[in-house]
Amino acid sequence: MATKTKTDTTAEQLDTVKQFALTPEEMAAVLAARTQTVAPAAIAPSGSVDIAALTQALVNAINSTRDVKVKPYQRKKRNPYYPTDGSPRLTLRRKCLQHGIEFDAEQLYNEDIDALNKIKPGRYCGGHVRVIKRKDGAIDIDYPVRTSSDKLKLLSTFGITSITALLQRILAEKADPVKYKPANEDDD
Repeated sequence: MATKTKTDTTAEQLDTVKQFALTPEEMAAVLAARTQTVAPAAIAPSGSVDIAALTQALVNAINSTRDVKVKPYQRKKRNPYYPTDGSPRLTLRRKCLQHGIEFDAEQLYNEDIDALNKIKPGRYCGGHVRVIKRKDGAIDIDYPVRTSSDKLKLLSTFGITSITALLQRILAEKADPVKYKPANEDDD
């Protein structure tokens, strides 16, 4: 095994130095940094270096080299029920219930709130759905859903798959009762 001599090491160092040659701009920046003097605040009157000033300079140097944390976008956290077009959030004008349980206004879309504000007491979907006005002024929407056949009747007979579809059906039936009149109902 051959040992390296001092001249071999120096030759390798020169090769490395040649590979990492500085550009003229970089060389000018290095020379400018060498010629800068220490700020007068860093030198105490006795000629010694002020530790607090050096510490602050070191902290500033570290902070200036840190990566900047960039968030892709900032948005207000809202739930999906808020309108995305910028329109104001509607409110319920009265207490509204479904099977005796109050609707949570935070979990209703604007179109649902608007429909709940418009519905009137009565029987809809051939008497299957009842809208009742309670003594306290609240509106209670009630329909049978105890068995699977009750739930399937809403879907197959009336095409109701959600509360939005139910509210739209109630409003449509209120607007044009002749169109939605059951076939077996006679006019007396």
